[in-house]
Amino acid sequence: MNSTTVEFDGILADILTWRKEGCVKDGNLVWHFITREGRVWIVRPVQLPSNEEPLPIPARIVSSLAGVRDLAVLAHEGGTVDGEPEGESLFRENFLYEANEFLWRITGKKPVAFPGLGKNGVFTAGQRAKIVKRLTDSANPAAGRLEALRVFIRHELFKDPHRETLESLGLLPRAAEPEIHPPPGAAEGGAIIRDLDLLRLTRFMGDLFGVPDLERLVRLRYSAQMPAAFADWVAELGAARRMKAGAAELFLEKRTCFIAEFLLASGRTHLAPIQDLEETAPVAQPAPVAQP
Repeated sequence: MNSTTVEFDGILADILTWRKEGCVKDGNLVWHFITREGRVWIVRPVQLPSNEEPLPIPARIVSSLAGVRDLAVLAHEGGTVDGEPEGESLFRENFLYEANEFLWRITGKKPVAFPGLGKNGVFTAGQRAKIVKRLTDSANPAAGRLEALRVFIRHELFKDPHRETLESLGLLPRAAEPEIHPPPGAAEGGAIIRDLDLLRLTRFMGDLFGVPDLERLVRLRYSAQMPAAFADWVAELGAARRMKAGAAELFLEKRTCFIAEFLLASGRTHLAPIQDLEETAPVAQPAPVAQP
């Protein structure tokens, strides 16, 4: 039997079939995806009528905070450039620049201000030098926050919580120097960064830069298609539940933790809001009964 590879929150699974159970009217619509190994991914979509419509197997179901994933990967890039020892500083400067640009795209404000690209679309050597100086200025609080973000991602975000507990209890010695903790799978070239990590990172950034609604802003920038899709969900929810637009927006913002992407025959990508998902263990088969 043919299977389809689907990504569930960073984990790839071979799906043989899927089915829907429950209904939106009763508030218990659930999708079940059965893997080749007999495991089941239980997906709880946001209770919208459109999530009951016939659809193909989704290409992926990923965190709606996926927009911050690149920063988590970028912070762990390092080494040398062409064998030069200053290569590490170049990776650091690149992260600081990209984090600054990311916050500008999401919030409309750069923590560290500097002019944008010129008419030819590139910075001159002099402009680059000035930008780097501003981004690495230890006297600038905003630059310090960008560096604090990099330190958090490299040393804290992916730290094993069990080891951290043992260290705090004195059952394991603490390292003399802060250790770097890359995301799982990074050494094999495929970092697995899941929703809980992205949520923790987004909330840390929101607190660090004084943007209390950063989580909401990042979710609404999931993709270029997201604003139109979100507006459709608001209208659909308003019609189905007789909700005003503001109440429908708040309802969706609190529940759209993941996004399911369906590739339709028309070539269009259909987005569906997902509240939660979990993987279950394979169903155990009963042992054969011994014949007398």
